[in-house]
Amino acid sequence: MQSTSDRWVSLGEPASAAEAEALNRVRELLPDDGVSHAWSNLTFVDTNGNTAEVDVLLVSRVGVFVLELKGWYGRISGDQQSFELVAAPGRPPVFERNPYILADQKAKRLASLLRTIAPPQAQRVVPFIGAKVILHGRNSQVDLPGVASSGILALDGYNVTGLAEEANLSRFLTTPPRNPKHLIEPGHAGQIAALIKAAGFVPTPLVRKVGQYTITSAEHLAEGTGWHDVEAKHPDMPGLARRIRIFELPRGASTEDRAELERSAQRELALTSGVRHPGIEGPFDMVRSDFGPALIFEHDPAAQPLDAYIGANAASLTFADRLALLRQIAEVLAYAHSRRLTHRALSPLRVRIVTHDGTPQVRIRDWWTGRKSPASTARATARPTVTALAGGVADVTRWVEQDQWPYLAPELLRGSQEPPPVPLDVYGFGALAYLVLTGQPPGAHLAEVIDRVNAGQPLDAAKVSPELPESVVALIAAATSPNELDRPATMQDVLERLSAIEAGTLAEAPVPVAVVDPLEAPSGAMVGGRFAVRFRRGRGSTGTALLVDDVTQQLENVVLKLARDDAAARRLTGEARVLAHLDHPRIVQAIEGPLDVDGRQALLLSDAGQATLAQRLAAEGRCTLEQLENYGRDLLDAVGHLEERGVFHRDIKPANLGVAPDRGTRKPRLTLFDFSLAPEPLENIGAGTPGYLDPFLGKGRRRQYDRAAELWSVAVTLFEMARGELPTWHRGDGAPAGPDDRVVVLPDMFEDAVGEALAAFFTRALHPDATARFANVGDLARAWYAVFAPLASGAAEEGEPDAVAAARDDAAARATLTTPLSEAGLSPRALSALQREDLATVSELITTSGLRINSIPGLGEQYRREIQARVRQWRDRLLSREETTRVERAEPGEKWLGVEGVAELLVPRPSPANVVEVRALRSLLALDGVPATAWPTVQQLATAVDAPRAEVVSALDNAARRWRRNPEFAQVRDLLVSVIAAQGGVVGAEEAAAALTFRLGSAREGDARRAVATGLVRAVVEGDVRSQVPSLVTRRLTDDAGVTRTVMLAVSDDAAVEAAVSGEAALD
Repeated sequence: MQSTSDRWVSLGEPASAAEAEALNRVRELLPDDGVSHAWSNLTFVDTNGNTAEVDVLLVSRVGVFVLELKGWYGRISGDQQSFELVAAPGRPPVFERNPYILADQKAKRLASLLRTIAPPQAQRVVPFIGAKVILHGRNSQVDLPGVASSGILALDGYNVTGLAEEANLSRFLTTPPRNPKHLIEPGHAGQIAALIKAAGFVPTPLVRKVGQYTITSAEHLAEGTGWHDVEAKHPDMPGLARRIRIFELPRGASTEDRAELERSAQRELALTSGVRHPGIEGPFDMVRSDFGPALIFEHDPAAQPLDAYIGANAASLTFADRLALLRQIAEVLAYAHSRRLTHRALSPLRVRIVTHDGTPQVRIRDWWTGRKSPASTARATARPTVTALAGGVADVTRWVEQDQWPYLAPELLRGSQEPPPVPLDVYGFGALAYLVLTGQPPGAHLAEVIDRVNAGQPLDAAKVSPELPESVVALIAAATSPNELDRPATMQDVLERLSAIEAGTLAEAPVPVAVVDPLEAPSGAMVGGRFAVRFRRGRGSTGTALLVDDVTQQLENVVLKLARDDAAARRLTGEARVLAHLDHPRIVQAIEGPLDVDGRQALLLSDAGQATLAQRLAAEGRCTLEQLENYGRDLLDAVGHLEERGVFHRDIKPANLGVAPDRGTRKPRLTLFDFSLAPEPLENIGAGTPGYLDPFLGKGRRRQYDRAAELWSVAVTLFEMARGELPTWHRGDGAPAGPDDRVVVLPDMFEDAVGEALAAFFTRALHPDATARFANVGDLARAWYAVFAPLASGAAEEGEPDAVAAARDDAAARATLTTPLSEAGLSPRALSALQREDLATVSELITTSGLRINSIPGLGEQYRREIQARVRQWRDRLLSREETTRVERAEPGEKWLGVEGVAELLVPRPSPANVVEVRALRSLLALDGVPATAWPTVQQLATAVDAPRAEVVSALDNAARRWRRNPEFAQVRDLLVSVIAAQGGVVGAEEAAAALTFRLGSAREGDARRAVATGLVRAVVEGDVRSQVPSLVTRRLTDDAGVTRTVMLAVSDDAAVEAAVSGEAALD
């Protein structure tokens, strides 16, 4: 094609001379045959509002394609998911996602856009759009396995080697497509060109900016519904890469759509605000742009998704290396959970590995699926608690790529409303552990995962890697149990089991395992020549804490606090100076330091406790009355000592209060630790943790940190102990809206016995005017003790005798449907929570949906699990299987049907006039038994019911007309369409049936359940195909003998089904 041809349209300028040269070469290879048209450097906005930049959109005789040009030099290797690029020997590799995947996504989005803008009479003009990647890096060498090189061509004349002989652009342009329907004739080419011109594509700009940041590459780093990530740089720091997430509105977006987009952009910023940890990758700023709101992240181009890292390093990663990766993931999650932040959608794409100095570091990203939730909530009438942003998205699966669904917990896949978030992360960790330790994903496809979960089976790593220790296999199985009550309750529990595994591995090693960096030392390791690691207490923003034995000084169970960098080392030195002046049993003690431990600055400290108060609140909910009084006394005693010594802690919060049994009484006590901010200048009023910092500090004359700010953090910590969550504001969202905005404090937010007194206490302690608060810790303490003075002391719930637990089990075993809950063996704490919901008997409890139980006010994780376990016990004993399934599947206000219930609704009442129709439909739906053929033809159906084929066709026509007026049918059809769309637009009938069963439930088992679900899918297809605008396309795949092998379903606007089943016969 000549450069002067009007069939080659350059919408934008090439980004470089190399790209311009490659585009010219592509143009020269195109024939002037009256069919070929091409548009270069164009940008379009798809139906979801995402922009996409296309190097070349080609209309040719062999089809319509999006061409992605890549000028990569050197050696190109990798797998289906990611490529490794090495520009020259000795140069560090760069990892890129397989460009064909992105190009194919662009092609599908472009086809969908053209269908949207094409008028009804021109829908047939819209072609199938494919994708190809054109490599034009001179003398580059491709070393990809066959499946990974699919869709990749070499540009003629550039000496790209390693691809098949026919895999170049010139040969491709002369090779007829496998599907003859994709051939483009001259008349059709003109119509397609006219449609593309009418679409109004715009040039790809040479320079795009978001705020002050310049986008350095048109390629999307990642993308989802309404957003995409790009790489950018700041003009003043050109060597520093940034990742920018741009949120864009779809065409014709409403005002509400705009508001939701704004909330989406704000959500991740709000969720990760104040959560500082090197393993948590959150945005640090939000800016406005011409495209929409945008979030700014730090960015390391060398970071790899977890699955790509495991695949690329499979041969070199030892078992210990893999355990270390899992420990990092667990530590990040445990830290996030201690800050009430959960992710809910862990998958390999969400976990990135960055390697520095040979040590892999874990970064968990994309927290917009997460939730920042209280450990407990109060009565609905008294709670402006979880905000729209902190509560997170309602439908997590909508925001997760379909190929990552096998890593999601079953509760999410079946569409449960608001499942508890911590078990979702425990399951996600287990699925990631399966990948890391076996090298295989937890399922080849979603149907396999659904079948496993429906069978009640966890992941069994031993089937893939039989050499794994039994303890590892058991941990993965426990974490991925389909029943969340059988999973470890917290990530801290997971860490304890991991530590035991690591310690056992080191003990069994024939030679000592070398620890390069004490920050990464596992349980059982020796660091500094004197510290034997018992347990890793966790990793924070400044370093790592290890529970160790000091073999030199013969000290057991002490804490070695290691600085992660030079700045943290300076803080450690300051912390040591502060601790040297303190001496109180409720404050951690400095034993030695600063000292050098294998090149790391360290402090040796007394042990404040295995668990923190933050972890206890997250796991158990708000404190009992006895805990509240005693823990409050411990905290106030510690702060009183600090006041006597003239020291401000600067970061008082539950995460810095350890819980450990007193050596004398064995009762749990609090110990204040982490004095790393104590040396900060008073003028630095931003030091500390948002949520616990006095928000009125810096206003008026309060220009430096003061006693009122210290007591504010104490009062907020006491509030969190009493309430189970941080304070909220009358007008502000997470912070006061003005200088007179107040914390919401109502008596019924607390335990009834102390509600009025606590409301009065917190109203004064959290007053916006510092002069109206308690003047010193003595006044604050006296007011706190007065709250509990009228109460008689009661027995603690922690560590109750075995006899008490046995008596409760006996009472639960004797309970009947009419037994009052007060006599059914529940703990007082669990009983108190249920009484708030007006549940009085066993029958009322076990017929209550799981959603309601999970959201009971004031219910901590420990007691929620107790109630759920009792519910399961009583349902198994007191209800039939069918009744149990009905209750477990039901949500408030919903009528449970299950797949067989919906199927029954599709069959009319028998009458003399509809005998054939009833028999045909019951056979089609497999209601009376498993049919001989899973997806029968009309003739096979007619034979099965012994009726003429014409009568069966008429019966299906009548049923379809009736079904279109049936609301249950419409809901199931919409559900099926959404399931297929979410899985890439094309699925097999068996997979669709499994998904429906997963969402709707079933009282049947095995083949009978699968047969009814498949029959329901078939009924939806039969009804849909007879509608004016069908939503689905079906194709039957047969073997050489003409026997149906499987049936494929696709949403009708996804032309990918043509490629997936080209040349196969349609349903009759």
